[in-house]
Amino acid sequence: RNFNVWWVENERDWRRVNYGLNTIHSNLTGRADRLRLLLQSGYTQKLEIEYKAPYLFDNINWGYSFNVLYTRNKEVNYSTVENEQQFERDSSIYLLKRRRVGAGLTYRANLYMQHGLDIEYHQNEVRPQVRENLNPDFFLGTDLQRYLSVEYNFKWDKRDERPYPMEGHLFHAQLRKEGVGIWKTHNALDLKIDFRYFLRVGKKFSISPSMYIQQSLIQRKKGFYNYKALGYNNHYVRGYEYYVVDGMDAYLGRFDLRYEFLNKVINWGGWMPFETFRLMPVRFYLSTYLDLGYVRSPWYSEGNDFTNSWLPGYGLGMNFRFYYDKIIRLEYSRNKLGETRLYLHWDALF
Repeated sequence: RNFNVWWVENERDWRRVNYGLNTIHSNLTGRADRLRLLLQSGYTQKLEIEYKAPYLFDNINWGYSFNVLYTRNKEVNYSTVENEQQFERDSSIYLLKRRRVGAGLTYRANLYMQHGLDIEYHQNEVRPQVRENLNPDFFLGTDLQRYLSVEYNFKWDKRDERPYPMEGHLFHAQLRKEGVGIWKTHNALDLKIDFRYFLRVGKKFSISPSMYIQQSLIQRKKGFYNYKALGYNNHYVRGYEYYVVDGMDAYLGRFDLRYEFLNKVINWGGWMPFETFRLMPVRFYLSTYLDLGYVRSPWYSEGNDFTNSWLPGYGLGMNFRFYYDKIIRLEYSRNKLGETRLYLHWDALF
C-alpha cells in the first residue's frame, strides 16, 4: 500500500515489487489523444491498455476513452485482523485474477469544470481455497464476481498548479453504481466527495483544509474484497500508514500549514546528458498538519478496534519538490496509540 509497509513490515521482500514497461504515446493521431500501454510483472502481473481522446469528432468540449485491464496475483489479502492486512500466498498458482473492459465520455464545460461518465465490465475470480479455508465472505460465498458499473464524475479544479498547489481549490464528486442489470454477484451504490482548499498567506505560507467523504447509499453487506475505506491509495490518516480501516462509510478531515523555505534552480550543466533536465527547479517546504478520520463498519469489525472510532493523527513534515511535479515527503507523525514514527511518501510522476 505504501513504501513504509514494504520497507518495515514486509522486510523489503522483493517478491512484492512490481516492475515493467509503461509506454505513453502522446498526440497519436494529431488530435492531442493519448495511448498508454502497461506491461508489468512482479507482485501483480498486469496488462493495461488505455486510450484517451480529448475531442469527439470536431467538438472540443466532448472527449472519449477506452480501457482494458488484466491482472493476476499469487498472493491475496483475505482478511483484516487488528487493523492489519492478512495475506495468503501460493507460489504454484494465481489466487486472484481481475479483468476489466470500459469506455467513457467526458464533457468539459469550461476551463475548470469537467463531467465524466464511465461504463465498465468487471470480472474478478478467486481460487476456491480462499473461500473454503480463509474467508467465505471474500466474494460473499462465490468464487466468481461479475458486474457492470456506471460511474459519474464531476470535477471543479481551480488550483494554481496541480502537483503542489499553494492557492485555489479542488472539488471532486463521484457517484458509482456497481451491479447494473445482468449479474447479481455484487450490488453497491457509493458517493465519494473530495474537497481541498488552498489559501496563500503572504508570500511564503499556505494553509490547506481538506475533506474526504465515502458514503454507501445502499447499506447492504459487501464482500470483503469490496469493503475498503481508509488506508488505501491517498485516503489515510497520517500516523496510521501501517494500518487499514475497512468499512462502509469513511470520513477524513485534514489541515495543513506549509512554509516555503527554499526556492531556487540548480544548473547541472555538463553533468546531465539530457538537456531537458539540466535546469532543475527545487523548492523545499516545512509543514505541520492535523488529521481526523472515522470509519463506520457494521460488518467485519470484530478484532479491528479502529473501526467505529475517531482516529486523530498529527505531526511535522519536510516536503522536497523538484522538476515541478516530483514530490518527496518526510513526515514525523503521532497516532492515537502514542506511536511516533517517520514516514516516507512520494508523488513522482515520471
